[in-house]
Amino acid sequence: MVPVASGNANLIGAVTAPFTNWSAASAARQEAVQVGAIANQQSEQQLAEEQQGEALTQQFLQKARSLPFLGKDRQRLQAYVNAEEKALYRKLLTEYNGNFRAFAKAELPTWQADSASRLQQQPWYAQATENVRNVLAAQEAANKSEFLVGNGDLKNFRSGEKELEGFLTGQSDVYKFRGSYKPDDDLKEIRDQYAPGRLPWERVAVGEDEKLNRLVDKYGREMGVDKYLRQHAGTQVYYKTDPITKAYEFQMDQGRYQMAVNDDKRSQARLGMEGQRLGLAFDANRRAAAGFKTDQALKGQAYQLNQIKIAKGLQDLSGKSADGKGYDYKLFGEGAAPADRIRLNPDAEGSKVLPFSKVDLSKVGQLQGATLFGELGDVLLKQLGIQKTKTGFSKGNIQEGFIDANGVQPINLKGLNFQVMAVEPKVFIDPKSMNPAKGALNRDTRGYSRVTVQFNDPTEARKAGLFDNWTGFGPTKAGTGVYNPSTRQATIFVPIGAVDEATNPNFVNALIKAQQGQKRANDEWDSPSIPTPYTDTTF
Repeated sequence: MVPVASGNANLIGAVTAPFTNWSAASAARQEAVQVGAIANQQSEQQLAEEQQGEALTQQFLQKARSLPFLGKDRQRLQAYVNAEEKALYRKLLTEYNGNFRAFAKAELPTWQADSASRLQQQPWYAQATENVRNVLAAQEAANKSEFLVGNGDLKNFRSGEKELEGFLTGQSDVYKFRGSYKPDDDLKEIRDQYAPGRLPWERVAVGEDEKLNRLVDKYGREMGVDKYLRQHAGTQVYYKTDPITKAYEFQMDQGRYQMAVNDDKRSQARLGMEGQRLGLAFDANRRAAAGFKTDQALKGQAYQLNQIKIAKGLQDLSGKSADGKGYDYKLFGEGAAPADRIRLNPDAEGSKVLPFSKVDLSKVGQLQGATLFGELGDVLLKQLGIQKTKTGFSKGNIQEGFIDANGVQPINLKGLNFQVMAVEPKVFIDPKSMNPAKGALNRDTRGYSRVTVQFNDPTEARKAGLFDNWTGFGPTKAGTGVYNPSTRQATIFVPIGAVDEATNPNFVNALIKAQQGQKRANDEWDSPSIPTPYTDTTF
């Protein structure tokens, strides 16, 4: 007899037993149903595991496809994921006979990690993630209604919006967020200052180069050019302009000043006439005198009176007033208008000492100026060693100076090729040099003039620290608002030496002579009309 496997006895017995054994047959049927149920349960579990492995794989691939890459980066990402998916199905067919369940159990987590690592090692992946960060920053700025800063020079400039559009449409591989801004009153600082070298009531337009240079200096090259092209190119912007009534007030002040000068001249003329009258009276008294002693007494009285009046005239001419104030003190104190006071800005970095005169500008808080009219301006030119030429002036003995538009900055002009185009008819001093107690300027009071120079070429302006001609873009930070690249001109304060009467009497006397009139001043200073005492002992 063939041995029967244990556990299947009922089933085998049912098969071999006579059909009429209903009890055995029923037991066999029940056991067969149980075996089939177990088989079905195992098949369903395997199917579920197969489906789960496939779902996890597709979920991973879909997650890779949904990375927020844009433009050409999205095309590269899709190509990568498609290639990974194709390689995966080839692996399933060749190594697992298409069985996702077996693949999932064997290496699904490892494959996912390797695929993610391969994606991050793609040559375009790092730039793609950087592009995403830049696009998100640009979207945030756009939501706040801000302009996106663009790129390029004046002729080939693309706005930030155009650059973003080009990236999103696949025209470029890279998008860089360069910043953003809202429109602002960027040129207010220019409108709040007077035009260099011009009178306060003159209406002067700000040049295009000046606007661009100010914006670049304030915001940097990219944003400065962007702001200029969007908001300020071709717009009319003017320097600060006082009402025309200020010009009338100025003219009236000068008229009153001239009247005072004329009154002084008439007083001097009356003084001369009085001296002549006294001289005639003296002669008449001398002829009418009965004796020599009486004649000499009259001479002495007349001479003393004449000397007192002439001395008073000389005192007025030399600038000494009745209260003892000197000419230099009155010129810079009583003759200075509020518009001639300039507060210096000490914020600039670096040394504040002039290279040759060694004046420390950090100790000069402000300047106070006095206007020199007519021939007085010629005295200033002579002090500077400047002579008039066909195109302007020579550069004279100017070797140094300083600027103040962006903080006090000394300028070394020695050996540079330039010429003087204009000299403002004013002399400036530090008001701390005035001594009210003595009615005079302190000894060694330094004076300054404001001149406009024109450099022969941009290289000379670069040597002076005013122009950056290596990049060809415009003035340096110090030269912004001072140097004009289109004209190669700059307005600079230059020292003229001492201007007080104690240290430099020649300069002060020259101003006095110019004010009174050269011929009249020479006659008075040479004193030809002052009579000498009568010494004739004969009658």
